Amino acid sequence: MPFESFRIMEDFAAALPESKVKDALRDALSRTKPFRRFKDVVHGDLAVRDRWFSFREDAVARLASDMLSVRGIEAEWIRR
Repeated sequence: MPFESFRIMEDFAAALPESKVKDALRDALSRTKPFRRFKDVVHGDLAVRDRWFSFREDAVARLASDMLSVRGIEAEWIRR
């Protein structure tokens, strides 16, 4: 799952409008310890953090749905 997690972080950064935060996230992902650095940037801005959690939740649900679909299982999601 680390590859998928990294890809989700890349997709999140790409989806943001051009800004200092986007630049910081791209920089974090290109350096050593990208997961830690990404987390530090995300948690430095409450609005970005909230957007990240929502984005990640949707991305993980899509990934899980795709994995189940390959096995012939249709997922039914319940939102909190």
